[in-house]
Amino acid sequence: MFVKLMLTEKLIDINIIPISKNDSGLRAITIMEQLNINHLPVIDKKKFIGIVSEDDIWNMNNQKSSLGSIINKLNKTHVSIEQDVFEIVKLVNEHNLTMIPVVNNNIYIGGITHKKIIKSLASIVAMQSDGGVIILEMNKNNYSMTEMAQIIESNNAKILSSYISDHHEKSMLKVTLKLNIKELAPIVQAFERYNYIVTAHYNSGEKSDNLKERYDSLMRYLNI
Repeated sequence: MFVKLMLTEKLIDINIIPISKNDSGLRAITIMEQLNINHLPVIDKKKFIGIVSEDDIWNMNNQKSSLGSIINKLNKTHVSIEQDVFEIVKLVNEHNLTMIPVVNNNIYIGGITHKKIIKSLASIVAMQSDGGVIILEMNKNNYSMTEMAQIIESNNAKILSSYISDHHEKSMLKVTLKLNIKELAPIVQAFERYNYIVTAHYNSGEKSDNLKERYDSLMRYLNI
């Protein structure tokens, strides 16, 4: 199974329009109700200031006041256009967000809703099964799933699923492979002999691996 692992830029929901710091709390509540979310990005002209939540607004002394009156209380959490869905899920989980802003050089680019995240993750659920994960980086011109499969199968393993994601360098790809075995060392060594760049690997028993933490975060988000 081949699945495109979406980058932040491809998850942006065009319906998430930011609200100005000069707008009132009541206006923010109205927009939240229309979009069925509890958070909105706040901007000053095009510059990202923070995230206002429904609770922030109801805690205001006067909901008719501008959001600028609570600017120091706003959540500053955001993601960049290069981050992948695992990293987005981690932040959304940590801050209990229904929407997370995408920011580039302090400029608001767009927003990603929790619903959009769930939709994009539908094909990644296969990763919950036991086994191991290997992440490779390669030039797009060198991509060959046939060769990767041969390397893996020559080490008595099989690919359960694979995810292809864009790289911040346009000429490169990231390939995430979910395998049916936990002992990955021989396969990692084989990939390196063939001059593949192995950027990360883990198996379901490795508690300290950063990718495992990201995977666990994903499973918690999906409530699996």
